Amino acid sequence: MDSAPASPAVDVAIIGAGITGLALALELEHQGLSVCILERSPQIGGAIQTVQEDGYLCERGPNSLLLRRPDVAEWLRHRELDEGMVTANEAVKTRYLVKNGRVLPMPSGPLSAATTPLYSLGAKLGVLGEPFRPATHQEDESVADFVSRRLGPEFLDYGIAALVNGIYAGDAERLSIRHAFSRVWNLERKGGSLIKGALKLKRERKERGEAPYHSRIVSWADGLQALPQQIASRLQSRPQLSVQLKQIQPAADGWQLTYHDEAGGTQALQARQLVVTPPVHTWSRLPWTADLQPHVAQIEQPRYAPVVTMLLGFKREQVRHSLDGFGALIPPKENQRVLGAIFSSTLFPQRAPEGCVALSCFLGGMHYPQLIEAEDAELRRIALESLRPLLGITGEPEKVILTRWPRAIPQYELGYERFLQQVAQLEATQAGLHFLGNFREGPGLYDCLDLARRKAVELAKATSDTV
Repeated sequence: MDSAPASPAVDVAIIGAGITGLALALELEHQGLSVCILERSPQIGGAIQTVQEDGYLCERGPNSLLLRRPDVAEWLRHRELDEGMVTANEAVKTRYLVKNGRVLPMPSGPLSAATTPLYSLGAKLGVLGEPFRPATHQEDESVADFVSRRLGPEFLDYGIAALVNGIYAGDAERLSIRHAFSRVWNLERKGGSLIKGALKLKRERKERGEAPYHSRIVSWADGLQALPQQIASRLQSRPQLSVQLKQIQPAADGWQLTYHDEAGGTQALQARQLVVTPPVHTWSRLPWTADLQPHVAQIEQPRYAPVVTMLLGFKREQVRHSLDGFGALIPPKENQRVLGAIFSSTLFPQRAPEGCVALSCFLGGMHYPQLIEAEDAELRRIALESLRPLLGITGEPEKVILTRWPRAIPQYELGYERFLQQVAQLEATQAGLHFLGNFREGPGLYDCLDLARRKAVELAKATSDTV
């Protein structure tokens, strides 16, 4: 075996060329730091995978980017990553939810909330009493208990539980409100109730002079994969792909990584800081030194939701529903193995051939984890069995693209604080070691980008302080 040649030190070594690692690297370089990215697979982007077949554009992983706040939108513009960006159709303001086998629009304002058939009159009137219900001082509470306590069981069954399906593919009885929906949890902490907390937050933003920001859903003309590709093209140091890590060890002035490169040669990399971005369940399989391995292995891993994504392509006349919205969520109460469907060809242009429509549906999750093992034909049958009566589908799809994600989304469940503390403890005892990814602050694409750009500023300061 070739001996590892000497390598000049870089400021930051990043394991993983998913969206978190790439965004972190770009911002670190903008902060003036030298970076090296090592990626195990032969491609960048992680779960962001776009495929185009027969005129259909399919997102195997994330479907879009929700720009909740202006920070990430401005960052994308300033880093010139908005080339080819497309904003979703105005129709996405309409979102559907299934109740008793009917596809109904979700309320979008006070008037529609008052008239929607999704909730009984008693449930609607009950919301008026929310500001007067006492707050709890529990440090952890399930999403189900929190929503039932604040809003009542109907809003759990035909509201938040469906959103939990859509965001986490999770179980509202097990997810932690503090970690899975921290902004909602903080409203009660801030104002004593959700309504009073929201009003107080709005007042504070007005006092700070913050202009209202209207969130928007975006993608790129060639699909989401254009984002990691654009980031990689702007990096001074391109990611090294098909890398096989051999050892990760602390060094006197940081960290040393030994690895086999794409050509099979042995390389050694010195770095002042090390950032690990692959999913939590892979951490213990990394080649840590013998004294460090037990500390990584003892971290309690969160559960991951297994999800099957499936693009279904039809002729337009095969689907009776107008598809005039973002999509339809199917709450667990409906006892369907399909979590929901996104109306992909409504959201963005050129997602389906002329005269055709594309639906992206999701199966499995924490309620039906066994579906990840089902045969392709069985998964297709289950999807069509659910969607035919809901959307008025006739005939067979002309296109099916199926993807399995055995560990798709980390579950921010009760006790998640203990896991985060264990990670923080390891980082505190190992100088220059950092863990980053969708296990922190949210599983969405926006969350990963926002966390990465903020972490880059923190690392730049830490590196300059040690020079």
